[in-house]
Amino acid sequence: MPIERVRDIRGLRSRWSYSYTVLLLCWFGWIAIYLCRSILAPILPVLSEELGLSHAQGGMLETAYLLGYIVIKMPAGAIANRIGIKRTLAIGMVGYAAATALNFLATGFLHLFLLRFLVGLFQGVHLPLANTLLSERFGEKQGRIIGFHESGANVGNSIAYPVVVAIASSWGWRYAFLLLSLPAFVLAGAITLILREERPEPIGIKEESEDGYQLRSFFRYLAPFALAHATYNLCLRTLLTFAPSFLVEFRGMT
Repeated sequence: MPIERVRDIRGLRSRWSYSYTVLLLCWFGWIAIYLCRSILAPILPVLSEELGLSHAQGGMLETAYLLGYIVIKMPAGAIANRIGIKRTLAIGMVGYAAATALNFLATGFLHLFLLRFLVGLFQGVHLPLANTLLSERFGEKQGRIIGFHESGANVGNSIAYPVVVAIASSWGWRYAFLLLSLPAFVLAGAITLILREERPEPIGIKEESEDGYQLRSFFRYLAPFALAHATYNLCLRTLLTFAPSFLVEFRGMT
């Protein structure tokens, strides 16, 4: 092998660190999450017709997901402190992949509601733990790194819609749940094999920081962001959930 080629390979290895491997695993984690999360909306018209669901019940399925997603946010850190981030992420992936795959056997609204809640519950651990890993590893670069990490959601969402429609058109909506759960199972195995175990140090909440700022003083800045994000999610999830049903029922699309 030419000396120049050897130098190029060594230079590439020196620039690629384990931290970027962590970034890619977390990024693919976001993609896998949205592959599973985005299945429901494009097949909701067909699913509702087959199982006899009303529009209200269709909306409740998205509510079930969000309830699970919210409930797990605070306990996620405590769970990671106890069993480690690596194990928590892997369990979360296996959990939501299994809950997604089990939609293949769903026979009614209650089955779907419970499974959507479990999907949200297991997916909710990813964001706080992945951002913790990335913040600790990239320090001052964390803004750009976390921005790239968050792009995985849009990538997964963009892939999911046409793939779900193609699968549902060929084999039926049940196979969309079954097949799109597989990447999460594979990624859980990759994280188990590649990611190093990292256990965050438990940090108590201090009422006053070292600079003299009280914790509650930050809430007046956080509250507007929380309200804006809640409004954004309300509009976005309503649009994404019901747009396919609207196009099928009122615009005659198939």
